Amino acid sequence: MTTDGVPRRVLLGYANVNEGDSPGARASLARTLTRFAEDGGYALGELFVQTDALAPGAAFLAVADASRRREDVAAVVVPDWTHLGDTSERREQLRAQLRRVTDVPVLAACDGYPTPAATTTGTGSVIGWASDHTRSKASR
Repeated sequence: MTTDGVPRRVLLGYANVNEGDSPGARASLARTLTRFAEDGGYALGELFVQTDALAPGAAFLAVADASRRREDVAAVVVPDWTHLGDTSERREQLRAQLRRVTDVPVLAACDGYPTPAATTTGTGSVIGWASDHTRSKASR
């Protein structure tokens, strides 16, 4: 919710963390994705983390389900493209599949926001990107 009472659109986070990663890895990813969301005028709705201990694809299925349930999702964001796979082919395959099942763009925080017209508001929020990717329950 913004200070004027208008709900903010949200980004859903998706990341892959290995059991061997540092104990602070998940918190660091959450901070990175929260900062990315806030820099664009969004809120990070939820962060779905795939780990070695989870059944393969559990976080992927959870982010897809959350995207279908929520009307305020503007995009899914990953910290960087390596969170989608080990090879460029696998990353592109999972990115396309995630886009298809969530019906929203998939972004990488490391790339920054897409700026088709390179126009921003005084607060730095990208104009046009979110409005180009809005959804309604009727269109799902």
